[in-house]
Amino acid sequence: MHERGHKIKIFTNADEVHAAQVLSRLGLQDCFQGVMCFETLNPPMGLGHVSSIEGMNEVQIENVETQVLCKPSVQAMEAAIAIAKGDPKKTVITENLPT
Repeated sequence: MHERGHKIKIFTNADEVHAAQVLSRLGLQDCFQGVMCFETLNPPMGLGHVSSIEGMNEVQIENVETQVLCKPSVQAMEAAIAIAKGDPKKTVITENLPT
């Protein structure tokens, strides 16, 4: 996938520390171009954590600021795609749990 120019990112409900530990333990930390975790979609309030919502429109930002976003909600998937600057029509999301 990398050779064909596809970006591969992890999107998890885990926190950033846990996601990093799991990827490291499995030896997979270099297999992905980024990790979107709980804090990415739910930045701590009042800490000026604006970088995680870069590229999102005003409605998406308002939703992020007023609710907790987690998989498998459609809103979380849409926010993750926007944060990754992906094209929803060219995005594939695979899940490890039945939904």
